[in-house]
Amino acid sequence: MRRSLRALALAAALATLALAAPTQSHALVVGLGDQKPDTFTDPLFKQLKVKRTRYIVPWDAINDPAQRAIADAWFTAARRHRPRLEIVVAFNLSASQNCPAAPCSYPSVSRYRTAVRKFHRRYGRHVKIYQPWNESNSGTQPTSSRGKRGRAGKRQAARGARQVAKYYKVLVRIAGRRRIVTGADIQDIGDFVGYTRTFLRAVGRRKPKVMGFHNYTDTNRRRTSATQKFVRAMPRGTKVWLTETGALYKFIQQNGTVSLPPSESRARRSMTHMFRIARKFRRHIDRIYVYQWKALETDRFDAGVVNPDGTRRSSYTVLRRNRKFIR
Repeated sequence: MRRSLRALALAAALATLALAAPTQSHALVVGLGDQKPDTFTDPLFKQLKVKRTRYIVPWDAINDPAQRAIADAWFTAARRHRPRLEIVVAFNLSASQNCPAAPCSYPSVSRYRTAVRKFHRRYGRHVKIYQPWNESNSGTQPTSSRGKRGRAGKRQAARGARQVAKYYKVLVRIAGRRRIVTGADIQDIGDFVGYTRTFLRAVGRRKPKVMGFHNYTDTNRRRTSATQKFVRAMPRGTKVWLTETGALYKFIQQNGTVSLPPSESRARRSMTHMFRIARKFRRHIDRIYVYQWKALETDRFDAGVVNPDGTRRSSYTVLRRNRKFIR
């Protein structure tokens, strides 16, 4: 009886402690991606105490002395900022490609395997997470429809999705035992759900534990429809990471069309909405990589949380207000 009473008393004490302990309503983790080494020395960046970042690199950078020097400089700066910084590397088209205009082609599996293995040998000790191909369904990538329309475009996109599935399997074999390898990295444009499903079918039975999604449209148009479609397309047990998203200060298309004119107030609202999206889909989304830190004055795409001159924007204030997630 005494043992039973002691057990009951212990259970009651534990229950009281559980009720008293603060609960974490959302296990969201936020990182910040940027391509510039000097980002890591910016005092405003240091104030955020960023522990996770994402870097986009040509798949064959290791074979190009100029691209390798760029990668060396970025990794050196990142490591100086925080020796144990968690780095995501997303492979991208070669610097020699000009998609959707020619040249625009993806590498054979054997060429990809050789280059990625060499990259992993050089930088892998600093990389925690890999992505086989950045924004693989985007028209800027050879793994997309490459600007083709109709049935020809769908066939081309399907070929690209199957090719990315092959790259994913290669990357899992090279680094998957000790690294996280996400599945396809998808942009919220066109038939992104169809592209995603083609990729997943090509992967086969062993589905990725994580898929990457870039939901710029939802974030900046302040809606949730594309994110919801992507989440619903996921196999059971697969998480979604917003591996690239952010509040656009301005966006001008290649043909000069202004899609989003410069607006700091709109960017502030978009950054706030980004966190709303994460809360709404908290069962599926537990990680965000905000892009970018700072754009150049002449850039058509500007999602910087600071101005080109380094002064803070109001979107930085929103990010700082949510710094509890930067962990």
